[in-house]
Amino acid sequence: MKYVLALFSPALIAIAVRIVLFILCWLFEQLDISYLYYLLDFEAFIWDDSYGYWSIVIILTFVAEMYIFSGELDD
Repeated sequence: MKYVLALFSPALIAIAVRIVLFILCWLFEQLDISYLYYLLDFEAFIWDDSYGYWSIVIILTFVAEMYIFSGELDD
């Protein structure tokens, strides 16, 4: 089970981060907080190429892998 989670966790984390960032962009637009939208550089379709997006994904993947192999998921 650990190895299956470890194999698929990077892709799942990348998708989850993408969804969270999309929701934040949508929320900023709906609440008319445009200054935060531009201040944080939330462009939904540019995040795939940004260093910030991939830094978040790499850090969260590392945290997830450490949690998976820490022994807390043992049956």
